Amino acid sequence: MPDILSFGDELSPQNVQVRWREAAKTAQQSNIPVTVERQLYRLIPGEEEMSFTLQPVTSNEIDSDALYLDEITLTSEQDAVLRYGQVEVPLPPGADVERTTWGISVNKPNAGKQQGQLLEKARNEMGELAYMVPVKELTGTVTFRHLLRFSQKGQFVLPPARYVRSYAPAQQSVAAGSEWTGMQVK
Repeated sequence: MPDILSFGDELSPQNVQVRWREAAKTAQQSNIPVTVERQLYRLIPGEEEMSFTLQPVTSNEIDSDALYLDEITLTSEQDAVLRYGQVEVPLPPGADVERTTWGISVNKPNAGKQQGQLLEKARNEMGELAYMVPVKELTGTVTFRHLLRFSQKGQFVLPPARYVRSYAPAQQSVAAGSEWTGMQVK
């Protein structure tokens, strides 16, 4: 980021909007005992109608024609209840959280003939290039699952997901790895 922007003397006064996002590595990280894990799965149609098998996304390549499941798991490592927090999950441009789950069921890989789990209703709020999930109380482990579609093709770099206390924003925990992740949408 430059310290000074110079536009010359012949330019008339202009309004400028600047947006700043602090890099995850310079932000204070993991100062509360909460583990944040994010796993992206591709939904592979199963034999039964509205049944899918989850295939973990292990590379950074995303198919814009496929449907994905974003799974965020929070684990509190303390006995006291953490109240009023939120999970902030970054998305690339053109990505969107599906508003409904259509009554589909999903199976983890190697689950065999076990009956799939029905997806719960989406509980997210959309933001700019992210979605947020309010967490009224956090104790133990809680998992949030949302269906995602990626429509804009390109190469993107995303910050990690994080859990932030709503009334104490300095208290936050960043997803494991805490590194920005590359994503190629084709």
